[in-house]
Amino acid sequence: ASFTASLDRPSLLLGESSGFSLVFEDCQPRSVPALPNIPNLRIEYLGSSQQQTDINGQRRSTITLRFNVTPQQPGDFTIPALNVELDGQRLSTQPLQLKVLREEPSAPPASLASQPAFLWLVLPKKEYYLREMITGELRLYLRQGLQFGNPQIPTPSGEGFTAAKMIEGQQFGRRVGGVPFTVISLPVALAPVKT
Repeated sequence: ASFTASLDRPSLLLGESSGFSLVFEDCQPRSVPALPNIPNLRIEYLGSSQQQTDINGQRRSTITLRFNVTPQQPGDFTIPALNVELDGQRLSTQPLQLKVLREEPSAPPASLASQPAFLWLVLPKKEYYLREMITGELRLYLRQGLQFGNPQIPTPSGEGFTAAKMIEGQQFGRRVGGVPFTVISLPVALAPVKT
């Protein structure tokens, strides 16, 4: 049996929300665990889902409890470890960190608001060592209301760095120059290979 917690988005702008999940594998919670009261962080229960799988004759059961987390002010928040006792076994999650910013430090310029779609690279800092691994985020901004299928984003390439293949991340909404966009986050691993 296992009990884990996860945040859909560990970094938010003030006014945004993130999904929060508690996942029980091969165990059945008696009720929704009591969550701690965290000042300036509102956590609302949304509901549960259950999934059963059968792999090589072994039956696995997963119960997911979904919540919505909405910060009331900017800052760094900690959702502490949660503990439950199931069938005489004590299970615990890891604490989770949530960063809430008043405004995005690497926001695209308002001049891009006239574009139907654009890509924007977000990096955690401005200077790097040679061959240092960087986890960045390539964001695909799509103007709200724009119809799109499954966009195919190539792995970034260029002189002076290498990049690893991306996997699609979360979708969320952002405003650029007051215009609403849907953003698809694509984590990417980069490493500079020359100064």
